Amino acid sequence: DVREAIAYGINRDSIVQDVYHGNARATDLPFVPPFPGSEHPAKYPMSGDPERARRLLKKAGFSNGFEVSCITSSKQELRDELVVIAAQLEEIGIRLKIQNLDMASFRAATTKQGELAGGALRYELALEDISLSGPDSDPCVYWFLHGQAKTYSRYSNVEMDKALDAGRSSTDIEKRKDYYNKVGDLIHRDNPMIYTVFPRLAFCQNSQLAGFRPTRTEFNISFDSIH
Repeated sequence: DVREAIAYGINRDSIVQDVYHGNARATDLPFVPPFPGSEHPAKYPMSGDPERARRLLKKAGFSNGFEVSCITSSKQELRDELVVIAAQLEEIGIRLKIQNLDMASFRAATTKQGELAGGALRYELALEDISLSGPDSDPCVYWFLHGQAKTYSRYSNVEMDKALDAGRSSTDIEKRKDYYNKVGDLIHRDNPMIYTVFPRLAFCQNSQLAGFRPTRTEFNISFDSIH
């Protein structure tokens, strides 16, 4: 109920305008169109539903709300987004204590790499973005929601694991849509991670630069043909 209350309490349309100046798309699922699963209908109003969020908190035993800390990295847009989210959640009774970390500290606190280095994954809430390692639905979700992937949510669910495993092993597009729609159903049911927006990446280049082409993996740029 608490995670669902947070999902209802966030005004995603406001984040699009106030943080990304319109250069983003509001969402409550991680599937980027036109990947399988992106046709799944939204559950949460993009402008939020504070009244329903307050009812859910009351149902969970938090009529007077509560205080919780949330960490984020050194990325300025995420720090700005967290300020907006904190103001929105305060309206429903959740008081966020913002902790801005440098990137190394954030990674050590939230990822398997930090755990392997001897650290403990200690945080209450975390806000971070996801960069896709390939043009498909699988990297949107597998490493964040599968029970064997020790990052971010610490979520483990047999139903989710089966859907994720089936999605990455099938080559039938219609079956993959079914598998990732199942993933969407489970995300809406359990809220292991709460999604807000898809930012639109903008590339600026000098007019004298030739040969630049954005790649299908958003963070890879090949300089072989650029001159």
